[in-house]
Amino acid sequence: MKQKRKLLFKKFFAIGQNLGFIFLVINLLLTFIFASTKIFGQSMEPNLSPGERILSWRFKNIRRGNIIIFKSPNNSKEYYIKRVIGLPGDKITMKNDQLYINHQKQKEPYLNVFKQLSPELNQQKLTPNFTLKKILHTNQVPANSYFVMGDNRQISEDSRSYGFIKRKDIIGVAFFKFWPIGRWQFL
Repeated sequence: MKQKRKLLFKKFFAIGQNLGFIFLVINLLLTFIFASTKIFGQSMEPNLSPGERILSWRFKNIRRGNIIIFKSPNNSKEYYIKRVIGLPGDKITMKNDQLYINHQKQKEPYLNVFKQLSPELNQQKLTPNFTLKKILHTNQVPANSYFVMGDNRQISEDSRSYGFIKRKDIIGVAFFKFWPIGRWQFL
């Protein structure tokens, strides 16, 4: 009987060690490699909705079209999630719902879902006309900075209102929606 208890104790101890190790590895990954973020606002709808959760890489090159997580320009304890539109050195113009970067027309396939879900938008602009010069008093995105917008352009508070996002304030680049489980998706 005593030997059975010892054996049982050893098994539970081994299971506890394994679970502790797994917990430690997951915490290290979430602290140093990945970031897990919950979506709160509607500015990225319909691509990302309130209550969904995403994973992001902490160390990744930032590209146009990436969805990034960054510190709020107004409150360093809050985080925002937006799409990168402009990279350092880019000149950005929006005219008649068409995005131009460095005078080149850009496709924005991530907006197609929004336009299909909201046919009434076909009669109105999804994004008002603007140039960087008019809204931020500069011709191009500064070095180590990014211009971001939400996919739900009509309600999104983004670089058009609070300016450029500095590289040092970016937490990560989103790559996977993992919650709710039935709607897993690579971003």
